[in-house]
Amino acid sequence: KFVARKDIETWDTVEAAEHQVHLTDLDPHTTYYYAIGSDLSGGAAGDSRIEIRSADRVAIPQDKYYAFTTFPEPRTKLADPVRVWAIGDSGWGDHKAGRVRDAFMNFTGGDWDLTLGLGDLAYLRGKDWEYQKRFFKFLREQNARVPVFTTPGNHDEFTSDMRKLTGPYFELFTNPDDGKSGGVA
Repeated sequence: KFVARKDIETWDTVEAAEHQVHLTDLDPHTTYYYAIGSDLSGGAAGDSRIEIRSADRVAIPQDKYYAFTTFPEPRTKLADPVRVWAIGDSGWGDHKAGRVRDAFMNFTGGDWDLTLGLGDLAYLRGKDWEYQKRFFKFLREQNARVPVFTTPGNHDEFTSDMRKLTGPYFELFTNPDDGKSGGVA
């Protein structure tokens, strides 16, 4: 669907695509590659689509796709520990947040499994444009690499109703529920 958004560079209202994709019947502990956009592999210009291919069938240039790995079967003993980036109060998307991001990337070598957003990911009031600029654009590359699960913080309460589950926070983040994403219902 298309929604009105504030362009974070010009502050003009623009139409933006909002995607929510529900994937089913994925194999556990499997890497899937995907691309989102237009004209990714020779299609007509403006032919917007989402392509998902298994690892042995990737035919898209590496700089045009992303990847994710599904969680293992419940109670599976893993050879390597699960690596989690837990971030919170990162809401300015400024040089301080950049130092934290860069230190994490250097420490992990860019290899982790899950990002947990612990609230206040967009200061000052949790407005749509604040999320766009200070979270989505600022952490674009990191957010595209692994699942991102979030919880709201006190700054999100200014513009989002925590009881009715409405407002920018709930419009922008879709977290798994009912045991989805490998949990228990």
